[in-house]
Amino acid sequence: KMITRIFISLSLIISFQTYAGPFDDLQKGLGAMKDLEGMMNNKEEKKDEKTIEQANEPVIEDPAVAEAKRKEAEKRKEEQRLEEERRKEEERLARQAEQKKRQEREDIMNYVAMIPAADRCRDEYQIDEDTKTLVKEYSRDKVSQGIEGGTVSKDWVNNNLKRWRVMVAQQSLGELYSFCQNLTSIAAAIKAETQQDEDAF
Repeated sequence: KMITRIFISLSLIISFQTYAGPFDDLQKGLGAMKDLEGMMNNKEEKKDEKTIEQANEPVIEDPAVAEAKRKEAEKRKEEQRLEEERRKEEERLARQAEQKKRQEREDIMNYVAMIPAADRCRDEYQIDEDTKTLVKEYSRDKVSQGIEGGTVSKDWVNNNLKRWRVMVAQQSLGELYSFCQNLTSIAAAIKAETQQDEDAF
């Protein structure tokens, strides 16, 4: 009986060492889970690498589509160039028109100034009656053309005419002398422009 009990005890010890029970099964299960997780991670990494490789691969575009895009881009570029040229031309013409209008107003202002100047120069015997009449008539015609053409208004002309009469009246004889000499030269130019030269062929 003693030998039997010893044998049984040894058998239990061996069995216990061979099978550690549920704890051993749990450890094995965890190990299997870790192996499975590692396999899944490897698959995900390979998938990500493949996706990156695909993203880095150059996209080969259809030649016909690429040509159509190129022509469309060139068309837009040409349209932009033409639009820019049109805008610049409009701005140039607008500046030119404004400059012309400003010059016309300055010319009319000079004609307005010559009307009271001719009166004062004649009053001071700096010019003769014919020169006065010629300068005033020519100046009035030019001013009337400016009014009719819309370059200036009657109010603009009349206001400036009053202003010039005051300024001319305030001029000393010394200051007026050179102005009257200019009127004499202007009268000669008007005659050459408007009257037939008696020696013309």
